[in-house]
Amino acid sequence: MRRALIAIVLAVLASSAAADDVLLLTNGREARGRIVEESDSGVSLEIGGGTMFYARRLIKEVRRGVAAEKAPAAAAGAPDASQVREEFSLLYRDGKRAGTRVVRSVKTQTGFRFEEEVVLLDESGAPRAELRVTEHCDAEFRPLTMQVRSSARDADATLVVAEVRGGRVFVTTTVKGERKQRDEAVPDGGRFPFGAREKFLRDSKAIGGRLTAAVLDARTMTWLSTVYAEEGRKLVLERGATADLRVVLRKSGEVTEREWVDDQSRAHMSEIEGELLRAMACDADAVARVRKGDADRVTGPDSAARTHYIDAAEGWQIGKPDPSWTFEPPASRSGGTLLSVRNVPLFAAVDVLCDGLAGPDMTPERAAESLKRLCRQIAPDFTVISEGWRGEGAARVYWCEATATTKGEKTRTLANVLVRKGRVYRLLAACPDGAYVAAKPQFEKILASFAAE
Repeated sequence: MRRALIAIVLAVLASSAAADDVLLLTNGREARGRIVEESDSGVSLEIGGGTMFYARRLIKEVRRGVAAEKAPAAAAGAPDASQVREEFSLLYRDGKRAGTRVVRSVKTQTGFRFEEEVVLLDESGAPRAELRVTEHCDAEFRPLTMQVRSSARDADATLVVAEVRGGRVFVTTTVKGERKQRDEAVPDGGRFPFGAREKFLRDSKAIGGRLTAAVLDARTMTWLSTVYAEEGRKLVLERGATADLRVVLRKSGEVTEREWVDDQSRAHMSEIEGELLRAMACDADAVARVRKGDADRVTGPDSAARTHYIDAAEGWQIGKPDPSWTFEPPASRSGGTLLSVRNVPLFAAVDVLCDGLAGPDMTPERAAESLKRLCRQIAPDFTVISEGWRGEGAARVYWCEATATTKGEKTRTLANVLVRKGRVYRLLAACPDGAYVAAKPQFEKILASFAAE
């Protein structure tokens, strides 16, 4: 949703048995925690391990040191659990954990409130920057107010407040106590980022699976033409179970991103800054562990966020199209298997094999014939449907599409063979025959991404 620093606002409105500081808000709700800073502009409240800033105009009363059992009850009509959605995720930059993200969506008496907080980590795993956003919209997801607070280590915080009044948006930017103000007309149908996303997710069927709107970018505070569209559904393996998710495309200006969303509108995977960052759903404990420096993994379930697997020692690499695929170590290294790029819901895999003793006189033609002989030894009914060559000279790549019966099941294979510096690399993409139409475009992307020195 944000192309530079993504937003998260951690707003866990939870009580504790000990004395808390309590903010009574103008919407009738209360926020409990520990006040860490109070000024004319507002109050910073530490809540559940994060810090939330509340603007002064949103606060009705400040109460310090209130015991949990004596805290005033929320006003009638305050949202219950069914009106609140919380999402926790880890951020990855090409597979390396880069930060954490928490999102909270609340149905209020007057409309909706969205809160985000992103914490970005440095190479050592320590927080280096934060961006917090609070957005309010009415019941029709029309924009009301948006607050963006950004801070970086050893730098002054910046606070930007946008408020819509009388068809115009008034933007106030505060840095080092200095304020700058501007205003402009709200474009026809203009929305804030989360309001536009929520409207699309809720009303997609009614509006034909597509929404085009001018959206106020939280980073630049400029209006960008944004398109939301349905792209079908995707099966994804998640924590040992298969999830059937909606794929939602968002194109904002020149940047295209996708989200994998469940039927409760929770994002399980999100692309951010194009494909530079990926947000992968997790639980609150995982967010806390990463902020303490939890280690990363390059294979297995955690590798869903990685875009490339690089074997620097052996000089080869391979990519994958999206987080429904993972990089898996081979169950056995017999036959020279180095890695499997696997999609469990599709029962599909691309195996990377290498014959490192082929010799300097090995040609691409001989390597191609060797592959076909090997496949027929494994599956006697192995049949090449189509085949050909890409590239020129020693850099040529042989490809073929074939059918076979493996372990009693009809399968379809797409294979590449190439020779690099006396090594023969065989890339075997295979899946059940019935899944091949869906898997083939993804197989082709994976095979085309392979490179070896």
